[in-house]
Amino acid sequence: MVRRSDTQDCQSYRTFLGRAVLLNAPAVATAVRLVIAARPIAAFHCTALVWLLHCVKSASSGRVSVAMAQKSKKSKSKRMSLKQKYKIVKKVKEHHKKKAKEDKKTGRKQKAPKDPGIPSAWPFKADLLKELDWEKQRAVAVDKQRKEERKRARVSFAHQQAHGFIPCTSQHLA
Repeated sequence: MVRRSDTQDCQSYRTFLGRAVLLNAPAVATAVRLVIAARPIAAFHCTALVWLLHCVKSASSGRVSVAMAQKSKKSKSKRMSLKQKYKIVKKVKEHHKKKAKEDKKTGRKQKAPKDPGIPSAWPFKADLLKELDWEKQRAVAVDKQRKEERKRARVSFAHQQAHGFIPCTSQHLA
């Protein structure tokens, strides 16, 4: 890299000072004057002065403020690496597994989807409702019958065990 001489740096500072005065930006002009007076040539280059000139938000107000970077008007791309994609899938899977485990622990069950019912304009709606009611009563009767059978089996097992027909072991209790 070619090193500029002190006179060249000082000359470029004076050029920027002239531009700052033309822009009517007193704060920038003051900063350039301080640079010329101190001459920190190695630390403060012309690009820094260009940045100072671009920082002027409005030439008429005379205040120096850093201009905000404008947001892009294009929508952000939804592309992602496969590593990131599968990492997200894995996290979601873990979350669902954890939630299911917690629900099982607390005894919460998922709600069954609601029956939408039968539309009013459905042909033979009354007959269909009678049939559904009959099916429901039949299902209740079958459940009741199974419950009775289990109860009978449990009572007979306990009776046989009490009279010594079946030895009492931990296998039978489980």
